[in-house]
Parts: sequence; structure tokens; C-alpha cells
Amino acid sequence: MKLATIGTVWTARAYLYDGNFKVLGNCIDTPNAIANAFRELPQAVVVKSLMGLSNRSQYENRIADWNKCPSGLTK
Repeated sequence: MKLATIGTVWTARAYLYDGNFKVLGNCIDTPNAIANAFRELPQAVVVKSLMGLSNRSQYENRIADWNKCPSGLTK
């Protein structure tokens, strides 16, 4: 049995919002998954996760080609 990549399995969900705090979707609540959800939803600017509210800018260093973590994005 192949194990899932570290950091991709988590039961908590993070919620992505636009600039008016309208919910755009949710994703797996890990830093790499949130970063990829931001990549998939360019209009999202804020995320509410277990760590509280964060801006998109806090994930910019993870929004990169090396990040292959699935986001689990649900719109």
C-alpha cells in the first residue's frame, strides 16, 4: 500500500474568501494545500484555518512549481 505524502492527509478544512469575505471554497488545512488552493483560486485573498485568518501574501513562497500537494479544493 502506498502511503500518502507527508502533509497531505488532514481532516480539517480551511475556508478561502474574496476581498468582501464571501466564501469561495474550502481546502485541506495544511500550508501547502492552502497555497495550491490560492493558486487555483486567484480571486481568493484570505484564508481561515486552524491558525486563524491569514492573507494570501503569507503563502506566496509556497505557491510554486515545487509544491505538488493536492489542495482538495471544493468550490
